[in-house]
Amino acid sequence: MKKFTLLIASLFITMGAMAQNVVTAINIEKVYTLKCKATDHSQYIGITDAGEINGRSSTAVRIKFEAAEGGGYYIKVGDKYLNNSANGSALKTEETGKTVWTLNVPSHTTGVVTFGCGSDYYLNNNYTSGAPYLKSNYHNGGPGSGNACSLWEMREYEPTPVLTASDF
Repeated sequence: MKKFTLLIASLFITMGAMAQNVVTAINIEKVYTLKCKATDHSQYIGITDAGEINGRSSTAVRIKFEAAEGGGYYIKVGDKYLNNSANGSALKTEETGKTVWTLNVPSHTTGVVTFGCGSDYYLNNNYTSGAPYLKSNYHNGGPGSGNACSLWEMREYEPTPVLTASDF
């Protein structure tokens, strides 16, 4: 019986780990991970050892979206927000949400999204002088039309279920 219980528990744990759905719509009640789909740096938004949010991480952090007044979202990682310090420069991580990000779903791509702020500026994953970071780049071609406009795979984070003997 113990072997059977362990087998069933393993099955549920495996199913929970595989149940991260790729989505193209935000539900503010859910938690997500964002993976950059650009060909040269397919990595996650993560956190550095110093606790700062950055790009090009091999380990994803959980991201929450908060609805902004008048539409759009604040992007929150832990207790910090992604804020645009100046269009085209590195993003700041701050205690309050200031930058409103809009979700743009590229019509020609399935399962990926872009995030815009301001006029034709997009959330991008960058790497300069050995330091990975996030920034916003101007790209007049619009969402999904080039490497200056990162495509993100947005996965719904579903924690692995915790099971006890009483569950069986």
